[in-house]
Amino acid sequence: MTPLALAPATVLGYLRGRGVDLPGFPRVTDLSDGGVSSIVLAVTGNGSGGDGLVVKQSRPELAVAEHWAAPRERTITEGRALALASLLAPDWSPALVDLDEETITLTMRHAPAGWTTWKAHLLAGDPRPEVASRLGRRLAAWHAAPATHPDAMAAFDQLAAFEELRVAPYYRVAGERNPALADRVAAVRERMLATRTALVHGDFSPKNVLVGAEGSWLVDFEVAHLGDPTFDLGFLVNHLALKAINRPRVAPGYRLAADAFLNAYATSATEELAAAAASRHLFEQVGCLMLARVDGKSPVEYLDAAGRDHARAVATSLLVDPVDDIAALWRRLPAPELAEGAT
Repeated sequence: MTPLALAPATVLGYLRGRGVDLPGFPRVTDLSDGGVSSIVLAVTGNGSGGDGLVVKQSRPELAVAEHWAAPRERTITEGRALALASLLAPDWSPALVDLDEETITLTMRHAPAGWTTWKAHLLAGDPRPEVASRLGRRLAAWHAAPATHPDAMAAFDQLAAFEELRVAPYYRVAGERNPALADRVAAVRERMLATRTALVHGDFSPKNVLVGAEGSWLVDFEVAHLGDPTFDLGFLVNHLALKAINRPRVAPGYRLAADAFLNAYATSATEELAAAAASRHLFEQVGCLMLARVDGKSPVEYLDAAGRDHARAVATSLLVDPVDDIAALWRRLPAPELAEGAT
């Protein structure tokens, strides 16, 4: 595959060559600063925003402090996932406009003007549990896709990108940096890798949820794969728990969001998937992921040293003495001595 690297100066010519309709008076904005794994360029015009485009091309190596390579073909996986998401529900995610497998580039619709990430609302102390509830329902349908759309699953029957982007930098590095917990982290990791029952998003994070007056979108499907449903569930619950550690005064609101998410998932999912949302394995996943976000290759940016120490202690407790419900997790989060974190 051709290692063409797109840039603001070349993207309009590239799109014209692909036969993609451009918005009127197109202008290009580099959005890559917001992500470490891809070149992301927005092409917008003078209209209402509905005709704008986002062009995404995966980097061969992630833009982080430590060496971190990943298969570039993950952008092709993301394009195929967007196509599947549009079959499940057209308002879930941005519409796929073009998928160029030669240069490993996808083009999709731009979000309406004024939309922002759910992460920004969470960090500002605005949990928006209605967004969490919508995500729970959508994730249940996405996880069930192997049963509802079996013919589409061949595109996701691989773990290479998941291994490079999640398993190695999160679970393996966190275990190496916490030797006393290494065996427990490894046990959760191996159980996860052996479970191939759901279509997993792989980056089910508030930063990948765009919200606005018209609704919400889920983006960044580049590590979608057949796998363990508790990974996505634990990924989002962990983010909400970390926000609660960062903003203790807003912890009840983050708890409402976590409850709304898991309840909506459980009531929308199959019996087998619903069981995953109330399992000890789920909260062991939260422990692994919390540990990874302070000691892995991609630590969260908003926790100070005291917050990181506290998150590490909570993660350790979840792995040494596991819980099996969200209420028990939330009882372990308070740390009154911590000051409110930066937003």
